[in-house]
Amino acid sequence: MPNLICVLMGSIASLRSTLEINEYKPLYGRVEEEIILLPFGEGLARGYLTAGFNECGVDVPSTLIEEATLRLGGFPGWLAMFGRITTRRIIQGKSITIEDIIGELEHRASQIIYGEIARLLRGKKNVNYYLKIIKECADEGEVTVSRVSKIIRKAPSTAVFYLNTLVENGVLMKKDDYYVIPDPMIRRVARRPGFEREVKIRL
Repeated sequence: MPNLICVLMGSIASLRSTLEINEYKPLYGRVEEEIILLPFGEGLARGYLTAGFNECGVDVPSTLIEEATLRLGGFPGWLAMFGRITTRRIIQGKSITIEDIIGELEHRASQIIYGEIARLLRGKKNVNYYLKIIKECADEGEVTVSRVSKIIRKAPSTAVFYLNTLVENGVLMKKDDYYVIPDPMIRRVARRPGFEREVKIRL
């Protein structure tokens, strides 16, 4: 079937575990094109939500849409989940305050995030180093190579290795000399007291 095209969608960690980890799996090495969907800008994110609500036939205040785009950072997956939660609440006659919706979204997203980070770290050595870096970055807003070196008590070159792994898998992003967590939902979940434990039980 030479004209068959298969499109696989998912997070970087989940797709890499499917396509790149095991050379004996049938899909190993067969990816011809990779499309990385970057976060939407504020205007596009608002348009995305507005169009979705219009298609569902629900009326959502523009202030709620604006607040959602500010809090979710334009990440399509979280915007889509926000849209589904909001639409369902409207249909069921429930409250649609931003705090209620974001609270439900964070609860559901946390389970996804724990699982995705566990999938990324599965089989890796020194899992605690990765978790400490993510936790520190979430708590402080950013980290440097020297800061990570102190946290894990390793040479800066080793710190760079761990940081680069997290960057390559979409958890961190490098901005000049700093590393940040671009996804606001990952930041929120990583600040939770039980973050490291929840990831470890899923390894």
